[in-house]
Amino acid sequence: MSRLPDPPAPAVTWEPEVLEAVRATPAPLYAVALPDTAGHGWNISLLDGDGDGEVRESFTATDL
Repeated sequence: MSRLPDPPAPAVTWEPEVLEAVRATPAPLYAVALPDTAGHGWNISLLDGDGDGEVRESFTATDL
C-alpha cells in the first residue's frame, strides 16, 4: 500500500494572538450540504453542536 505524500508547509506563520482567537472560537460540530435548486452547487450550513441545531453560518459552494 502506497503512502500519501506529506502535505505542503503552510505559506504563513500565524501569530500567537491569532491562534488564541481561533482556539477560543467554538467550532461547529455538524456541516450539512444539500444540492442547490439550480443544480450548480451546494448549499452548506454549519450547525452549532450544543443540541439546538442553530445555524451558525450558511454559504454556497460550487467546487466540491
